[in-house]
Amino acid sequence: MFWKDAPRLGSLSLASKVAISLFLVLAGIGYIFGFLNIVVTYQMTDGESGLSVKDVELVYYGSREGTALEGSIDGSMRSYFSSDSNYDATKEWIQQGADPDTYAPIQAIFDNDCVACHNSAGYAAADVVLEQFSDLEPLLKQDTGKSVNRLISLSHTHLLSTLVVVFIMMFIFSFSSFPDWLKFVGYVLPMFAIALDIGSWWLAKVAPGFAVLVIIGGAALGTSFAALTVLGLWDLWFGKKE
Repeated sequence: MFWKDAPRLGSLSLASKVAISLFLVLAGIGYIFGFLNIVVTYQMTDGESGLSVKDVELVYYGSREGTALEGSIDGSMRSYFSSDSNYDATKEWIQQGADPDTYAPIQAIFDNDCVACHNSAGYAAADVVLEQFSDLEPLLKQDTGKSVNRLISLSHTHLLSTLVVVFIMMFIFSFSSFPDWLKFVGYVLPMFAIALDIGSWWLAKVAPGFAVLVIIGGAALGTSFAALTVLGLWDLWFGKKE
């Protein structure tokens, strides 16, 4: 590699060490917040607190027993109802057939509790708009989990953003004084983790049994972030100097 003869991390100036340390720490914190966002968003998908394989299964494969709208209000969207009565009214309306003639009270609930994040004017969370009955019709079909279009969008943004951060962390790690075999693991594991993390979403979309791979992929990516951060910081401040 062209950086074989470059100074080791431990030989860098104090300013360089501080700058690299801040990057590694913030990258690690960023991943933690990303993980917490996933937990907060999806932990109630199965109606019970705590992120589980069942939550992942419902997110990507769907319940297949009800509508997509019902799956949302019973899961991640449940906490956004301003009152239990609003949730109960919406749930009852769906179970009674989601008749457009009785939609007016439900629209009032959506206007109050949902449209702020699901609108066509400025922000449509998860590409969902809830401004009128015609917007709901696709959500009143069988719950099949995340749509293919949504998965494409998530895969695209997640792959590019994660790949850039991980590559920079790997590049920093390449200047460490650790043995080559450990560096090899530090290069391969993150790439494998990214592929598994994103690939598992598509597998879980096809069959619910693959939902466990989503958990494993996320854990592998988290381990990669932790290892590159901790080992990089250790070698930066306590590693061998030239």
